[in-house]
Amino acid sequence: MDENAKEMAMLLPARTIALVLLITPENGLQEIIQAALPNTVVVRQLADIGEAEPLLKDPDLSHLAVIILLHNPNVRRIVRNYHRLYRSGLGVGIPKIAILSNPEDRRFILGAGLDDYLLLPLLPLEMNARLEVYLHCSQNLFERMAGVVEQLQTGVKPTNLWGENLQMMSLSFNAPSGWVILAKETEIGSKLTLAGGYNLPPLLSASPEAAAEELSVFSDLFQQENFSLFEQRVELQLNWVNRRSANGLTHHLIIPMSSHKRLLGALVLAYPHLPVLSNFAKRSLLAVGRHLGALLYFQQIYEEAQLYATQNAFLVLIARTINARLELNAILSLTLEHAIPLLNANGGDIWLLSQDGQWLDLVSSLASPFARRALTRRRKQQGIIGQVIERNQALRVDNLFKHPYFDSESDSFDTGGAYALLAAPLNHQGKVIGVLNVLRQHKPFTQNDASLLQGITGLVAPAIANAYLMQELREHAE
Repeated sequence: MDENAKEMAMLLPARTIALVLLITPENGLQEIIQAALPNTVVVRQLADIGEAEPLLKDPDLSHLAVIILLHNPNVRRIVRNYHRLYRSGLGVGIPKIAILSNPEDRRFILGAGLDDYLLLPLLPLEMNARLEVYLHCSQNLFERMAGVVEQLQTGVKPTNLWGENLQMMSLSFNAPSGWVILAKETEIGSKLTLAGGYNLPPLLSASPEAAAEELSVFSDLFQQENFSLFEQRVELQLNWVNRRSANGLTHHLIIPMSSHKRLLGALVLAYPHLPVLSNFAKRSLLAVGRHLGALLYFQQIYEEAQLYATQNAFLVLIARTINARLELNAILSLTLEHAIPLLNANGGDIWLLSQDGQWLDLVSSLASPFARRALTRRRKQQGIIGQVIERNQALRVDNLFKHPYFDSESDSFDTGGAYALLAAPLNHQGKVIGVLNVLRQHKPFTQNDASLLQGITGLVAPAIANAYLMQELREHAE
């Protein structure tokens, strides 16, 4: 560590919670600023931005909230110092405020990227109020979401901590209410769910139906072009769904949580009026959103990896179990016994082509709670299963009754209820030898389910073909 930085760190009182670095070539300002701030905030004057760099690198000062004040009679030197600090990367997350003599320089300063400005002569009450906002924001913003961050980092899904942490963050930004929306990709698009919140209005807390109606507004908002680009920014949105149930909280501050061009969710702070935030506060909130978005992204990757590992383990088990058996009926039964729970299905069937290639025979079925009608043979091209044979590709149907190829004779069950079907061809040596299908009530299958079923059929088709051949040889020998 630089000797001057080390000496300054040693001179800071033990009770110091914040440090104000005043970069100015002139004397007199330090005493005015220090007199306006609490004793726990220490003001240090430096002649050049270069003197601040060792301090900003010092790990012994990393626990302090820091503000940088830039002053110079030549306003262009203020901007030059700001750009130097920006290029060094040391000022990230630290509010940078200019002290100006001429009010006309305000636009130039803010356009250059600085967060705020103070005008000379400095008024103690105004300066205290302005700097206190930045100190309050920069000191513990990430710490206010620390519980959620810790759980996400360890692979645990936050539950109550969303609300507890949001309460602390909402209070920091004078928001009466706040909540978290998480996005989950489904087959029909992104579905939003309410993960937690603080002081929720009746619109969200009264019933799941009311919450779903309100979340649909945010869903529409996220579908807009300006959100599809996943720009890292703060959006203000008027709540127009139901003002009476919103407790007057008609304005929303939306902080997207995104990573790798995917919107994982949003933090929402609700206000009765349009909130006013500084550039620094916006950047700080967006930094929190990006950080949480990255953690949510990697948690999803971790969950998907665990799911794939489990599925692969089941596939290996299926392969070993089936390859250990040469008896056809045993292979068929074991295939369904393993495939149905793996795909969270309610039942399943295996159909094999007849020797003349014109019929499909039902050779194994585990269809409870479905009760199939007395149909054990169907024409090869008949119904939805016939389409799997004709096209030689997997078929996923959310509701069989609404499918154009539904056949009431071959595709119905005695239960009569609506159900989803997932079917994949059994291919061996370039030829289709049959179809494996699974059934599910109430919940459609996903594309991942289809990929998994194709993996299963790829494993079992050779075993079925070999067992069928062995069975024919035994019958011929007898």
